[in-house]
Amino acid sequence: MNKMIRIDERLIHGQVAYLWTKHLNLDRILVANDSVANNEIQKTSLVMAAGDRVKASIVEVKDAIDILNDERINNLKVLVLVNNPQDALYICQNVTDIPKVNVGNYGRVNGKISEKKTITDNLYVNEEDSGIFKKIIDLKIPLEYQLVPDNTPANLKNKF
Repeated sequence: MNKMIRIDERLIHGQVAYLWTKHLNLDRILVANDSVANNEIQKTSLVMAAGDRVKASIVEVKDAIDILNDERINNLKVLVLVNNPQDALYICQNVTDIPKVNVGNYGRVNGKISEKKTITDNLYVNEEDSGIFKKIIDLKIPLEYQLVPDNTPANLKNKF
């Protein structure tokens, strides 16, 4: 099973719905986000954004962990989407066999970019974010930056 986690503030959008779905030959997109899981309008919008190529589910983070640890999911290729490093870390700490954490777009939405460290052209972090990314790295889970599948992944191990 593929349980790749992607951190992307936009969650499901064109790059995910089409490029990543095709590249990873996904069976399912699993959005793990407490706020969105409890907002019917956002849930409906994200499911629609996923299109008809793949089944999309939006659940709270604790429920995503239960789903990802259920052996019945082992035959599926799943992309787990979160919009922040805290949720990615929590999932990594509580789910076995996470092959990697992929970072797409993060750091533009909350807070001023000018007050954050620029890691790449679409990745901006504050001190708290840096600490969380270090914890993911400490779990020996590869952490990489890659906007779209055609880009070469950049290892983030030494960036924080």
